[in-house]
Amino acid sequence: MPTALPQLSAHSLGKKPIAAKKASLTSARLRSQRLNISKGVLATPDEWTELSGQIRKLDAVARHNFVSQGVSTKVLYTLLDSFEKTSRPDVFSVLGFSSKTASRRKNTSMSLPASDATVSMIEIKALAETVFGNSALAEEWLNKPALALDHHKPMELIATRPGAELVREHLIRLDYGVAV
Repeated sequence: MPTALPQLSAHSLGKKPIAAKKASLTSARLRSQRLNISKGVLATPDEWTELSGQIRKLDAVARHNFVSQGVSTKVLYTLLDSFEKTSRPDVFSVLGFSSKTASRRKNTSMSLPASDATVSMIEIKALAETVFGNSALAEEWLNKPALALDHHKPMELIATRPGAELVREHLIRLDYGVAV
């Protein structure tokens, strides 16, 4: 029996066209809510929280099914918007494809490797946020060489499946307070 997958549509992520969103928010409120503009859609921090929470709740089979269906580029852009200091080209480099490829496939499903890389990065970034307490500290850690990772930046290691597993295991050890 197929596992029910979370509905990760633009509607469930709360995305609305800019004009509709701007009509209801003042410019001061826009600044205070840290809204990001991405490809003509406003992405709020709440969308990242909802997306990362849904992805982390998936068991292995549900994750496999979700990735196999091809993840929407809307999920990718929510991930990209969650980074405050890491540039989009750097994130695309880790994911293994270009921003041009993503924009050509806008509003479609990504390939299996791109979907897998995107979901893996979402899981690791969400785990890092849990371990370090907030997005800024997690992002800082992801971009600094780690002694326990042979002085590699975790963000660089995420580019491969074995590297992503090393980063995930290291984060779990940090979360449990295991000396590394």
